[in-house]
Amino acid sequence: MGNYYFAQDGKNVFFKLTGTLKYTTSGHFDTFLDDFLNSEQEIDTVAIDLTEAEYLDSTNLGFLAKIAEYMMDRYNRKTLIYSTSADINHTLSSVGFDEVFTLIFRKSDMDDKFGILDPDKLQQKDRTDMMIDAHKCLMRINEKNAQTFKDVVELMEMSRKK
Repeated sequence: MGNYYFAQDGKNVFFKLTGTLKYTTSGHFDTFLDDFLNSEQEIDTVAIDLTEAEYLDSTNLGFLAKIAEYMMDRYNRKTLIYSTSADINHTLSSVGFDEVFTLIFRKSDMDDKFGILDPDKLQQKDRTDMMIDAHKCLMRINEKNAQTFKDVVELMEMSRKK
């Protein structure tokens, strides 16, 4: 199972994602991200530590894409991702994250003052809506992703209409 952590130091924001991160247990993180990104607070930097992540599914990759999109659109700044796993690094590169993030392939120097995001304390939106939104963020990164995830999004949207 995966866990999501958050810390903030002034205008610097830090996320840490650990373990196996799948859509089935990530609804609270999506809710937290939506609330945080809609809070209109000023942000200088966002750093994401994936050094203890073992696996990220495409929905979780979409959450990261949502952060990158927000930072580029609002501040014209790239988000930092720290990762030391060859498998995770390959996944990040294969979806074009090297285009929209600054990827740092070493352990982060972030403090361990993270607070865990408790799934029981955050409301979760509809799982299908969450997955559609996350995949649409991934699709906006580049044309390859747009083609890769187009059918997935269409199928999810069709199932939502039923």
